[in-house]
Amino acid sequence: MVPIDNNYEYRAKALYDYEANSDDQNELSFSKNEILEIADNRGNWWQARKIDGRAGIVPSNYVSL
Repeated sequence: MVPIDNNYEYRAKALYDYEANSDDQNELSFSKNEILEIADNRGNWWQARKIDGRAGIVPSNYVSL
């Protein structure tokens, strides 16, 4: 279980599958309908964390708060 982190104050649902760019280690892959925790929702790329604890950036137009 991932410890509670108050920086991740939002939850977002993935609208589509997303495969991270293999050239960018900061990107995070996810599946449609997956729930992600969001720490920063400013701009086109949001800082997110999966339930398994993996974190990275996700395209904001692929998720909905």
